Amino acid sequence: MKVYDEKHIKNIALLGAPKAGKTLLAEDMLFEAGITHRRGTIEGKNTVSDCHEIEQERGNSVFATCIHTEWHDYKINIIDTPGFDDFAGEMISSLRVADTCVMVINAQHGVEVSTELIWNYVDRFQKPVIFAINQMDHPKSDFDNTLVSLQKRFGSPVTQMQYPAKQGEGFNAIIDLLKMVMYKFPAAGGKPEKLPIPDNEKDKAVMLHNSLVEKAAENDEKLMEKYFETGTLDEDELREGLKLGMIHHDVFPVFCMSAKKNMGSGRMMGFIDNVAPSPREAGPEMKAEPQLLEPIIDLEVMVPEEMVGDVMGDLQTRRSLIMGIDPKANYQVIKARTPLAELDRYSTTLRSLSQGRGTFSQQFADFAPVPFEVQQKLAKNSKVAEVELV
Repeated sequence: MKVYDEKHIKNIALLGAPKAGKTLLAEDMLFEAGITHRRGTIEGKNTVSDCHEIEQERGNSVFATCIHTEWHDYKINIIDTPGFDDFAGEMISSLRVADTCVMVINAQHGVEVSTELIWNYVDRFQKPVIFAINQMDHPKSDFDNTLVSLQKRFGSPVTQMQYPAKQGEGFNAIIDLLKMVMYKFPAAGGKPEKLPIPDNEKDKAVMLHNSLVEKAAENDEKLMEKYFETGTLDEDELREGLKLGMIHHDVFPVFCMSAKKNMGSGRMMGFIDNVAPSPREAGPEMKAEPQLLEPIIDLEVMVPEEMVGDVMGDLQTRRSLIMGIDPKANYQVIKARTPLAELDRYSTTLRSLSQGRGTFSQQFADFAPVPFEVQQKLAKNSKVAEVELV
């Protein structure tokens, strides 16, 4: 068995809305690296990560699955996570151990509601992020609109690394803005041919490359000085600046690909090798900034089936994360994670909502960072209290 030092190990979680293509991307990353010799499909019920019977029946991930691939002397540990909100607990557990999050975006839809819900947890843990715009081969794919939706929602850190020379059913080439080449793929996908950027794309590529250089330079004083002196950075300096930006949540690199056609995953894996932070690089930065934490409670609420909607609605107003619902005789057991501060007088509320027929149990689960908007509210209330005391 090959042994890797910490520098050559990368831990990533594949996140994204349902049907964005996370499982197929994981499948493609294994196949591209030669770990597997055939690519499974959702329809064939034979993917590596959706190995449970319930996942094969449903046609989607239910559990977070750990797999690994190897790319150019690096080991990439991959956690393929479910996209549906019902299984958010699996995603959150994966976030805790991942050093980089790969947010898979459906090129037909751009940012979706589920993307935003997942982002709330990514942002809470301040994990480095890569956006992978997938399904570029789909007839309705739209890279430009998808990129705009990312920029509108996640702001200036969204950093374009590539764009498709073609999209839709003719997708077979990617303009790479870091290496300033065009990767052209064979019809069956796989290893691309490295070509000069076509003349009709050069002006656009140079403009976007210059923006990328400036973005990388912003993250380090020495790099900024070099950029001001020479007007450019070499590839290693670009990597250094992008890595620092990822660690500080100032850079979210954007790649494009088709996992289904085996086009583009290898280039992203190369970036993960060379730029995404290793456990040693990511860990200290994430621990450096003090955070206000609050206790989180594992809550189980048992109510008659016809009252589930009202009870769940109330839980959501209490910042609860619904982990699942299980039937029990004529009742439903709602499992949730809720901040302890939000459970004040909960027994009274539940009694009212369920006409006295609901019960609940609770136990301590963990500590989690207090959301920024809640911190603001606490600070405001504290100031009001001080004024009243004076």
